[in-house]
Amino acid sequence: MRFAINGIRRHRSEAVLEIDEEPPEERVQAGTAYVIRQLKRPEEVHLLRKVYGKQFVLISAYGSSEDRKRTIEKALRRTLPLDRPDHEIGALAEELIHRDQHEEVDDHGQHLRDTFHLADVFIDGISAGNMKSMVSRFIDAFFGRADIAPTRWEYGMYAAKSASLRSSDLSRQVGAAIFTSEGELISQGCNEVPKAFGGTYWDGDEQDYRDVKLGHDPNDLIKKEVVRDLLERLLRGGMLSESAIQIGGAAAIVDAFTKGAAAGAPAGYGCLDGAAVMELTEYGRVVHAEMGAICDAARLGRALKGSVLFCTTFPCHNCTKHLLSAGISRVIYMEPYPKSKAKELHEHEIEIEKTSNTRVSFLPFLGISPVRYRDIFQKGKRKKEGAALSWMAGAPRPLIDIAAITYVDLEAFEIRKLDAKLKKIDPASSEI
Repeated sequence: MRFAINGIRRHRSEAVLEIDEEPPEERVQAGTAYVIRQLKRPEEVHLLRKVYGKQFVLISAYGSSEDRKRTIEKALRRTLPLDRPDHEIGALAEELIHRDQHEEVDDHGQHLRDTFHLADVFIDGISAGNMKSMVSRFIDAFFGRADIAPTRWEYGMYAAKSASLRSSDLSRQVGAAIFTSEGELISQGCNEVPKAFGGTYWDGDEQDYRDVKLGHDPNDLIKKEVVRDLLERLLRGGMLSESAIQIGGAAAIVDAFTKGAAAGAPAGYGCLDGAAVMELTEYGRVVHAEMGAICDAARLGRALKGSVLFCTTFPCHNCTKHLLSAGISRVIYMEPYPKSKAKELHEHEIEIEKTSNTRVSFLPFLGISPVRYRDIFQKGKRKKEGAALSWMAGAPRPLIDIAAITYVDLEAFEIRKLDAKLKKIDPASSEI
């Protein structure tokens, strides 16, 4: 991504040279936007936000798995031999999709799955008409059009995101918010440890037994106990290899197998890192965000039948069966959760990425992201001398405050880091 930053700097300098000005490394071009076609790693997003701040806008274009596969198959047919069988083209399309989502074998590979949800706005990436209208709405909102306010979905997801920030869970912050079909808030929840007599612990409670206060996550400890129990049984049964036995007792073997293997580690080390047994969440003390919202509604006597649940992360299989039982009719999520077995366990009860009248629909969020919600929707007076304003600043102007032009210095800093890395690889290389 530093190459892209360098390309932006180079383009800016060339544009100035064309009008016979001094070639300025730090000259800013007003009214100019640079488009980077695709980002596939979260580190790329974090770097661009670090350099450009809120001037950087990430747009994630969504298409269902079926639509993505169909689009890629069409592109492949234009380039592959005409006699290539359909099933081979389909398999190749699925392979490309899987590689883009999460390239496990390459530390520097593509990880779109971990990048997509970081967007400032989510749009329809399949329908050209929807794409155009959603991009136009975001640009108008970003430039301060006075009549644009949150949609039900944007309001719902912001409520879920704000709830997530209350969580002190050691693994991740997840939030959920349940609304009526008309948009009234019923309850909110986050992943946090439940307390006696209802609800979850708050920071500042006199009795505070959150995991963050106790200093450990019991789920991680018990998962290792499960693996150790299995290994001890295999050890007693003489079913472990000699190389495994040489590591030491069962506890030592567990550590060797479950921790990420360092470079040059003996064969077998780290073999259980990422295994299904290590992905179990059953032994955590926290109540999940969705369950927290459902339990709060039940405790307060608020009906959930026909309601809509907004969740920052796709529900796990345990939460899915409870939200089904509670009568929730639709789920809107933002971040994927690959560990969830909801699709496999409830294929007759839920419909993912499609609207359904006979099943509970799980739909990806589309709209302005919670990360931009306050920037765009927090507005002051929208009138002047009694007349409604069309634009908050009187004319289109980005709703971001830039105290000083610092990104040019940050660009130069990142380019120097890139140059240093290249020189480590090839000391003879010239500066970029």
